[in-house]
Amino acid sequence: MTQATPLSEGAQRILRIAAPLFAVKGFSGVSINDIAEAVGGSKANIFHHFPNKQALYLAAIGSACMTPPACSHSPTARGASRTAL
Repeated sequence: MTQATPLSEGAQRILRIAAPLFAVKGFSGVSINDIAEAVGGSKANIFHHFPNKQALYLAAIGSACMTPPACSHSPTARGASRTAL
């Protein structure tokens, strides 16, 4: 079994910024330019860390699934039903 190579700090930062963009706008609604602008970098920087948009998207989904919810004080985090919101 092979282990995944740990991501650089730059790649992790890109994922932290790209994940919410993809969550709100979807794969088709977000361009590499959008991500580069949000990161404050260039498309070349994005492609230095990820070979293509799909690889970035899949990594963003994977990292989002591995990250605990950002706000544990929300009603849904405390067990309230979604319909009560």
